[in-house]
Amino acid sequence: MHNERPRSRRARVALRRKLDPAPESVRRPERKERTMNAIFVVSTAADLLLAEATRF
Repeated sequence: MHNERPRSRRARVALRRKLDPAPESVRRPERKERTMNAIFVVSTAADLLLAEATRF
């Protein structure tokens, strides 16, 4: 395996994260919260759809 530069920005970022793993909370605190919000919204929507479907 020879050491060539990753071409894409994503590959570079992934490589940098692998070499220097910072905790997720240090890197992006608001990202985790946004993910939690999205999960909550999706699960709520799923509950509503399920309630709607089982009403009949």
